[in-house]
Amino acid sequence: MDKKEKAESAAGTKPQLPRQLSPVQKLWIGFAAVFVLCIVCTGGGLLVKARLFENNPRFILKRIEIQPPDGYVISYWNSEINREKREKQLAGELGLDSGTVNLFAVDPALLRKRLLAEHSEIADAVVRRVIPDTISFTITERIPIADIGRPVASEKQQPAMQVGQTRYLDENGVVISSEYT
Repeated sequence: MDKKEKAESAAGTKPQLPRQLSPVQKLWIGFAAVFVLCIVCTGGGLLVKARLFENNPRFILKRIEIQPPDGYVISYWNSEINREKREKQLAGELGLDSGTVNLFAVDPALLRKRLLAEHSEIADAVVRRVIPDTISFTITERIPIADIGRPVASEKQQPAMQVGQTRYLDENGVVISSEYT
């Protein structure tokens, strides 16, 4: 025995072995490692998304398309005659400035919700991104089936539509302005 071992045996202490981790401790360390890995991957994914998509000039909005659904009757929103005018109108109403808005900064679900809320003549709309530079609207219009006349101005009640403007009803009883029929 060397001097160190003799001193330890005389003092009554044995050399300490490395402490073993319990299964619960190992499990917690594993959870912590997975959690840190998830945080790192999420941050990296957001950085990649920002660099490759949101800040990429290739995905700047250049066109807005309005299309009818398959087999649909052509009318106000879906006619070829004034399509460019309506596309510009829609872009202005929804804040889609061509040449400045990134395609991935646009939320199609939010655009659809706003479109349906602001236009009673639209029964349904599908809004989607078309890579690399287009937002496409597929618009299903309400079909008027009854003429309910013109609102009359009164002091007690202000009509939602302008006085003298013809109103129609669709099959579900929704009022449609004559502007869109």
